[in-house]
Amino acid sequence: MDFMETTAVKALYQQKGVKGADFSIGRFQMKPSFVEDLERQWMRTEWRHEYGIYFDLSETLEAHRICVLRLDDRNWQCIYLAMFLKLLYRRFPELAEEEDIEQVRFCSTAYNASFYGTYERIRSKSARRFYHTDFIPTPGTKRYAYSEIAVFYYKIAL
Repeated sequence: MDFMETTAVKALYQQKGVKGADFSIGRFQMKPSFVEDLERQWMRTEWRHEYGIYFDLSETLEAHRICVLRLDDRNWQCIYLAMFLKLLYRRFPELAEEEDIEQVRFCSTAYNASFYGTYERIRSKSARRFYHTDFIPTPGTKRYAYSEIAVFYYKIAL
């Protein structure tokens, strides 16, 4: 997306919420709907008090404006990512018992495919190949699983 498109979708989101625009933004390509879900789940935990992180869950222009500002901020994207992981491991405590690479695979699948659903359902999605690099996909387009991309970069970082 170029600057004009990004500005337009941000304005639409601020006015109408995710019904107006739900776009990926920032370093971690987070969508407002993802962040709104995270904020709702976070506010149901005791962690909001422990970490002093609170969110306005109203559907107001001001709440949407703050969400866009946070999505544009790399530090806030890191906070949202940490919240996602904390909530994910709380929801699926058995994940901590998996090998590191399986944890990376599971977390990346949940991040890209939504972490609603059962443990088995999320695991079964990890091999699905959706991502491609073609401008316009064709039947011959090579597709990749997000989880395999995450595992590739995890192995490089070791």
